[in-house]
Amino acid sequence: MDHKLDSQAPSAPASFLNGQRAQKEGRWAEAEAAYRETLASHPNALPALQNLAAVLLALGKWDQAEPVMRAALSLGATDPILRKQLAFSRLAAGDYEEGLPLYESRRDAAEMRGAVPRFSFPEWEGEPVGSLLLMPEQDPMNFVEASQTSMGTDFIGPDVKNKVLAHTKLLGPGESDTISFAAPRKPGVYTYICSFPGHYTIGMKGTLTVQ
Repeated sequence: MDHKLDSQAPSAPASFLNGQRAQKEGRWAEAEAAYRETLASHPNALPALQNLAAVLLALGKWDQAEPVMRAALSLGATDPILRKQLAFSRLAAGDYEEGLPLYESRRDAAEMRGAVPRFSFPEWEGEPVGSLLLMPEQDPMNFVEASQTSMGTDFIGPDVKNKVLAHTKLLGPGESDTISFAAPRKPGVYTYICSFPGHYTIGMKGTLTVQ
């Protein structure tokens, strides 16, 4: 049990399950300790690395999260959001040479594909120009980052609550919920995500297409 660590499997270590419970309840220090215990015996457990990175980011421990993110990426983690988080860490440290190319990986996220329109003129690459056209981007990761400490409101941050069309209650393993809502009138691709810390980065997301 290394890369594929299944929380539903009987072989999943108790420390990993304890970490998931603590993370769900916002007990970040306990979650960090539990995931570190898991990695001590299963150093290549990709889900534990990804969850630990999310917990460290929630705690504001960027310096500790960076090597964990690098370890996850070295094991084959392909989530562009993980690369984007690493980009933020490098950019904050002033390392633009590595940080800027890493930040461009955000465009590989499913919800970003096609979000940046194509024009007849070239994309700016840092050269001197007379004017620039700046385009806003849909970035669900900003929503996740604004919500990761809002346990009392099902991890929907107060500053981004007005951007939510509909949401389920916070669900545990094996639980389900059904909601009904009116789709947006404006045609387009709308992103839905799990804002629970760490879940978005491991792929719990999708899109709703309105035509």
